[in-house]
Amino acid sequence: MSESVRVDVFEAKTHFTQLLRQVHEGMSFTITQGDVALADLVPARAPDRRVGKDAAQRMREFMKLSPSAKKSEFTFALSRSKSRN
Repeated sequence: MSESVRVDVFEAKTHFTQLLRQVHEGMSFTITQGDVALADLVPARAPDRRVGKDAAQRMREFMKLSPSAKKSEFTFALSRSKSRN
């Protein structure tokens, strides 16, 4: 990622909409107060859909094994499934 542009907190507040447009285009900003960095304004990452798909697959596998299982058994099945990946 490229270096972020430093922006004072007052300027960031005043021009927030414009900063968001630039972030959407890929720019990054560090919000500062004096010489102190307070926050980074960076583009959002796309959600990782594999996480949900993997969890759903583990749930289906577990339900095939034991449709009336207790929560502790479900936790054990998830941990076994994760260790195989």
